[in-house]
Amino acid sequence: MAYIVLKDLMLKGKRVKASEVIAEISQEDATSLLAIRRIEPVEIAEPVQAVDRSVGLSDETKPKKRASKKRAK
Repeated sequence: MAYIVLKDLMLKGKRVKASEVIAEISQEDATSLLAIRRIEPVEIAEPVQAVDRSVGLSDETKPKKRASKKRAK
């Protein structure tokens, strides 16, 4: 199970900052840190794939890039 760190702490000699997610932690450390509310259990969601929302558009319908006009001297 994964845990999110609520407050900065030292874990096995390493500094862990708040809002980091810890995946590997011993059961003993987890119960003691849960008791003093330094960590909280969290579910790790699978990353969501990006959806192409440009339905029906093709290269022909894209706006054309136009060169900027040069200023007169």
